[in-house]
Amino acid sequence: MVCGKCGTSVGAQDKFCKSCGAPVTVPVAPVTSAAPAKAKVSGTGIAGIIVGALTSLNLIILNVPPFVMGMMVILVGPLAVMLGAGDVDEMFATGLLAGLGSFVLLVVAVASFVFDICGMRPSAKRSASKCRKFRLLSAIMLLADSLLSTLPVIWIVEDVSDSEFLYVILVFTILLAIAHMVLAIVTNSKDKKSAV
Repeated sequence: MVCGKCGTSVGAQDKFCKSCGAPVTVPVAPVTSAAPAKAKVSGTGIAGIIVGALTSLNLIILNVPPFVMGMMVILVGPLAVMLGAGDVDEMFATGLLAGLGSFVLLVVAVASFVFDICGMRPSAKRSASKCRKFRLLSAIMLLADSLLSTLPVIWIVEDVSDSEFLYVILVFTILLAIAHMVLAIVTNSKDKKSAV
């Protein structure tokens, strides 16, 4: 080691240079940080994302028709009442309930898919525990959304002649939401075990 001021050789234990009296500073080697290894997404995690995407897509398919019909009733209802088609209060309330309810269910379906993607892999901003919370929140949202989607589907079935198709999609969506919940729980438990 050498003195930074005069260049004289100094010992490792010396606090001051014997030649010029300057304090000896120990050079610090630069710390190189290796890039953190990317966490791999497990097979159940990928399956959960796929099932979650299918569930979200089915919920969108289920909730778009009631949303459109509800908005149509709100927009066209007053004109129909003016032409003597029925009671405006009941028609407007039904359209508002169906339209806004379906809109909320659509937003929840899209938000749950976003949470599912956010919970896919830990990053510098998202810890593994936060990813587990995102996965579980997505599964809960999809299950609640699929169960609540029965209301607008039942409402729209009264106006649709071939309603068996909607019931099949609804039952399939609820089963997918249950499968998504199971996959989220399994993925989270595997995640916790691998973290220990």
